Amino acid sequence: MTGVLLTRPADALERDCNGAVFLDRKTGRPKLQEEYLERGCIHAWANPDVDLAAQLERLPSAIAERLELAQDRFGPRASLQSWEEVIYNPVLADGTAVTASGTETIMLPIFTLPANYLYPGRALKWTVFGRQSTAITTPGTITFKLSYSASGVGAVTVVSSGAFAPDPTAAATNLTFMAEFWTWCRSVGTAGTVLGVGRIEWSDYDDASAATIVGNLNMRMAPTSAPATAAVDTTVARALSPTYTSSVATASMTAHGGFLEAMT
Repeated sequence: MTGVLLTRPADALERDCNGAVFLDRKTGRPKLQEEYLERGCIHAWANPDVDLAAQLERLPSAIAERLELAQDRFGPRASLQSWEEVIYNPVLADGTAVTASGTETIMLPIFTLPANYLYPGRALKWTVFGRQSTAITTPGTITFKLSYSASGVGAVTVVSSGAFAPDPTAAATNLTFMAEFWTWCRSVGTAGTVLGVGRIEWSDYDDASAATIVGNLNMRMAPTSAPATAAVDTTVARALSPTYTSSVATASMTAHGGFLEAMT
């Protein structure tokens, strides 16, 4: 492997009238003269007698590219120094069966985000899976939401699906479903904002016509219109909860588990 010996010329250092080298107050390192700082990271430490261009041409391309990036003071330096983690995982027992007609109900025990947990750019993802049943003839409609509130429902709807129409010609018994919700914090404070989208997968669509099938399939992504921000107060503790609403009491849903992830 070819290397480049980069040495710092003596006149690159900033000195007083007696020749003493000034130290940078922030870093404690010898302070460079302004003209060397302006040349960029590489040239500031390079011996002017060295043919730097010729030496750089001898470097492997991967190293040369990184040295070029180092000259950009305003370029990327590191990641957000965050990591992806599961922050809630209630899978030890099934959730409570939901049968209430027309009532928005949490699908799993609520998990409360601490005050000021959100910051601009923070992304969270909820994944819930379970089973649901509907009655023949009058299956009603089913709506999935992601709610931001003190109690888990109401207050602020981050994102909502359309009203799914199950098959009215045959009863559905314990069919598997999965719901996923992503939300991003756009701004913080008492008038903060979040943006949410979702995806719902299940298998009991009304198939009376092509139009009803298409209508249900078009609701697999939530919202059914363009995503929009929701106003939230990030300075207080609030629950971020997936919810389920059936328009009739004959439908039921039981969540087997799920997990909430901090993506950033």
